[in-house]
Amino acid sequence: MVDSDALNRFERHKQRTRQTLVQAALELISSRGYDAVSVQDITDRADVGRGTFYLHFKNKEDLLWGILQEYFDRLADETDARYAAEPSPRREFLAWVDFFEKAKQNSYIYRLLRNINSPFLRERVAHYFLLRYEKGMREQRYSANLNLPVDFLAAFAGGASLSVLEWYMERTEQYTGREIAAMMYMVVFRQAPPE
Repeated sequence: MVDSDALNRFERHKQRTRQTLVQAALELISSRGYDAVSVQDITDRADVGRGTFYLHFKNKEDLLWGILQEYFDRLADETDARYAAEPSPRREFLAWVDFFEKAKQNSYIYRLLRNINSPFLRERVAHYFLLRYEKGMREQRYSANLNLPVDFLAAFAGGASLSVLEWYMERTEQYTGREIAAMMYMVVFRQAPPE
């Protein structure tokens, strides 16, 4: 018989160790840059052995992708829930406002993303955006009010969102998230955004 208290303690310890590794990676990457940080640097900062790192992650890219995916999932799920009752295309506008305002508030995540020279990670992020948009369109949460193939619209919206996000991260002092969302809305829907 398995002791459930021991199992719970083990799971809590495992989660704490994973979080310690994540925190160490974020601190190091923020100060040195992604390319200058090694797995050894992360394990030294977290005060764990290299073997412990590999129990949680395949490599440094896997660790960073886990951080990004968790952040993007949480943001997308919160935004989808918050605006589910809004009619389209107002829902799309409000979702973009949320997206760009959160990007400005959490700029370290997006600046980190911009400074990554890993084709693997950049491709994963681009694919993630495409899939999120495609899922939203197929579930009729998002629309461009165009009679075009969903996979084309998702590729356009996902690619445009990511490109505009990177552009915005260079100009967060010039524009608010709402202003960027308004520009996106005008390009896609060819009209002024709703109030």
